[in-house]
Amino acid sequence: MNLANKISLLRIILIPFFILLFYGFFLWNWSWAGYAAIVVFLLAAFTDFLDGYVARKYHMVSALGKLMDPLADKLFIMSVMVCLVNYSMVAVWAFIVVLAREFLITGLRSVAAAEKIVIAASRWGKAKTVSQIITAGLILVNVFILSESFPAVNAALYACVLIMTALTVYSGVDYMYKNRRLLKN
Repeated sequence: MNLANKISLLRIILIPFFILLFYGFFLWNWSWAGYAAIVVFLLAAFTDFLDGYVARKYHMVSALGKLMDPLADKLFIMSVMVCLVNYSMVAVWAFIVVLAREFLITGLRSVAAAEKIVIAASRWGKAKTVSQIITAGLILVNVFILSESFPAVNAALYACVLIMTALTVYSGVDYMYKNRRLLKN
């Protein structure tokens, strides 16, 4: 458990805090909780960049990190998405596409692990994660800070969801195609 892996673990540990603050805003009218949820979200998003940076710079890339980083990403993003879907901030169809892709790639990684192959994050997988973080972050800022619904903002957020979903699908297809030999066994 090196430093990079501990940073990935921190992202997982931050999930319940985000959820508590998110629902605290809506269920218990904690007006400050929206701002705090954004801070926790940004901290968790920053750890996604930081763990990879630390692993590469200090030569801490490990098999555990190659599995744990994408897992932490999935748990974090899926937790945030469930919150957003629950309050109709993200369309259910988009969430299902994202969730299906995550299950498919996790299954592919499991098959690869059985063959003692580690599938590292690809640039399309990273682009997908960045698009999910940006989209979720913009939605949170719109809800907790702007707290008003403007047609132009709603259209821009919907465009972000479409881009995020397209990148999610493309990255999933890319992983499956590049690792198709694992599916032939």
